Amino acid sequence: MRRHPFTLAEVIAVLVIMGIVGAVASFSFGAGARGFILGQTRLDLSQKAQVAMQRLILELRFVDFDPDSGALLLAIAEDGQAIAFTTRRDGTSQQIAFTGSELRLNGKVLMNRVNAFQATHSTATGELAITMNVDEVGEFTTALFP
Repeated sequence: MRRHPFTLAEVIAVLVIMGIVGAVASFSFGAGARGFILGQTRLDLSQKAQVAMQRLILELRFVDFDPDSGALLLAIAEDGQAIAFTTRRDGTSQQIAFTGSELRLNGKVLMNRVNAFQATHSTATGELAITMNVDEVGEFTTALFP
């Protein structure tokens, strides 16, 4: 019985098919990896934004008030992108400022990749509202009564 080896045409056909299957698999794997990396980046940014908001809430809960008038020792810039206040913990002056794409607390970067920051204070209700918009994640809003 005589054995017939593969012909050159058969070997080339198999190599072409394997190349096509490999290319399709690599594109699928690459898309999945890019999706994973994008999801991880969004998760990291979301967690950082939540931590930043929690830190702002913690700091702003201790805004001091004037004992004579009862008014909060709090000043919000006209554009709503900076807050200056005195804390009743130790009487120090604190500042929250949004510049460029960074949100800073007392000059130190609290969060980067911030698109927008807005603070408003209602003297009628005492509510202090903060909104922060972060790249690729979206908007974070909180309201508190210091």
